[in-house]
Amino acid sequence: MLDSDIEFFDHPDNNPALISANLESDTNYINSLLTSVLAVLVKTASMMLLGIILAFSASWRMSLVVLAVVPLLAVAGAMQNEATVTIEDGSIPGGEIVHENISNLKTVRAMNCVDLSIKRFNEEIDKKVCSMWFLLYDGI
Repeated sequence: MLDSDIEFFDHPDNNPALISANLESDTNYINSLLTSVLAVLVKTASMMLLGIILAFSASWRMSLVVLAVVPLLAVAGAMQNEATVTIEDGSIPGGEIVHENISNLKTVRAMNCVDLSIKRFNEEIDKKVCSMWFLLYDGI
């Protein structure tokens, strides 16, 4: 950029304000990557490696059993993540109401809104079940 000709800055995509804004956002992105994401990645990888080494030094048979279960835990975590996204998306009838009530359970109970929440949930279920699209989506 420092070696560019003057004509380079005459182009609308290369004006100095836009270039400096891009440089600032890029440096902020690299800074956040190096300080938070990379630190967590290195910390997690080193903890896993140290844990595996300690486990094998304590009992190699039990360590093999635990390592065999790790892929199952990864699959279960991915399925839980997908289910959470689906519930928060609103594609499951009543999922938003359930998520909202579980997330704010103390508030719902403190405000004595449990019956109202159940009523809202039942209305949402009835509304979705009556729609033809939900029946087709559900496979009925």
